[in-house]
Amino acid sequence: MPDDLNKTELITILREEGFGNKSRENGIDRLTSVLHGEGVAIDCPLEPRRVAMQKHIQRNWTRIRTQLPHCNGKCLTYGCPDAIVTGCWLRFKDEII
Repeated sequence: MPDDLNKTELITILREEGFGNKSRENGIDRLTSVLHGEGVAIDCPLEPRRVAMQKHIQRNWTRIRTQLPHCNGKCLTYGCPDAIVTGCWLRFKDEII
């Protein structure tokens, strides 16, 4: 694996390899060690919101799919950027809470 991967690339690779969404507060060295199976990284603080949104979207998919034109309702696996997750949360938080 190339040593010149940036933090975003490492987080994406970890998510795609099944390690979950990791926080951007982790350093590149820590993310790299997790990828090599040698360490533990802090999970993304938005994970509880992703879980809640995915459940909400799945329960209400027929009603809200037109409000989310580029969304497949897979908040945990699709890997929307944190800004998109935050925007979705703000849009639906009153329905979710």
